[in-house]
Amino acid sequence: MAKRKDKLWQYLYVTSFFAILLTPVGFIAFNELYSPEVKSALFNRNNGLYQNEDLTKTDSHEGEVKQYIVDVMEDTFDFSYLDFVTDSDYQKLINGEKDQDIPDLRDFIRPHYSSKAHKKVVRLLSDAPWVSMLYRDRGYIKPVTSQPPIRRNSNSWSTNSQGRLYGIYDGSVVARLMLPDRSDSRRYRVDYTVTITRKPLLFENSRKQYFFQPLVKRNVGEWFLTDVEWSISRVM
Repeated sequence: MAKRKDKLWQYLYVTSFFAILLTPVGFIAFNELYSPEVKSALFNRNNGLYQNEDLTKTDSHEGEVKQYIVDVMEDTFDFSYLDFVTDSDYQKLINGEKDQDIPDLRDFIRPHYSSKAHKKVVRLLSDAPWVSMLYRDRGYIKPVTSQPPIRRNSNSWSTNSQGRLYGIYDGSVVARLMLPDRSDSRRYRVDYTVTITRKPLLFENSRKQYFFQPLVKRNVGEWFLTDVEWSISRVM
């Protein structure tokens, strides 16, 4: 009876010994042979989990879209000779040759335009009929909007080749040129046509910055402007 107990203990001891010995070996072999399923996650620039969006749909009401267009166009025509510097001075800013905390108009409106539309808007502003007086007389521009823009296709949105909603709107804004040094002012009517396009909620068309960044509002909404045309005429 005693021999049977001894053999039993010996058996348990040997079994435990090999179990302890083989456990790490088995663990290493398992890790070498088993390949877990690889899962990936896309994070936005705010280190938040990216949510895929259906860019063929929108939750915006028509009034919200029109208000956004008016806000962007009024921001585009709200500046002074200090806010919209000459092309040569702006190049010095982005090259770091000049210091300035206040953002230039080019950068202030950048989040609300596509790259192509932004370049076009800056060119149109540089060719505006008031530019020479703006710099010569140290003037500034203030916008006034009296009525909302109107969408050409009033029945429904259209979808572009990228599968994104877009709409074409016609509107106008009155740009008042104020010339304090001459105690003078002039009014210009700007008739514009813009294409507004659905975009991912988080969007930023960024570049090297020289200014205090919180002074520029980020575009975290559903829309931006992808094309702009306008004509300017003097009004009394």
